[in-house]
Amino acid sequence: MKKLLLLLTVLSLTAAPLAGPVRAEEIKPDAGTKLRRGIMNIGFGWAEVPIWVSEGFLADDQWPKEVALGFGFGLVRGIGRTLAGVWDTATFIIPPYDHPLMEPETAFGETP
Repeated sequence: MKKLLLLLTVLSLTAAPLAGPVRAEEIKPDAGTKLRRGIMNIGFGWAEVPIWVSEGFLADDQWPKEVALGFGFGLVRGIGRTLAGVWDTATFIIPPYDHPLMEPETAFGETP
């Protein structure tokens, strides 16, 4: 029993340095990333409208005014996002790939 315990202790001490923290690989943007971002922005540019309307609805004071402003702001951002998507899709082969025209990259956040 003592030999088994000693063996397990030695094995765990020798294996401990090998069990380091796992780092996620950083995905380097390329032409595919730019094309994917462009297609998502063309397809989901309209999503800016409900996002900004809901932001206005959640405002504590004067929510009817905030909803109207959110609709207008969302409409403008949606048109801008759709046009940015057209641009990214048309120029996806041309660098730079990591500079989106709008922040965040898509209406839902970063490009998956």
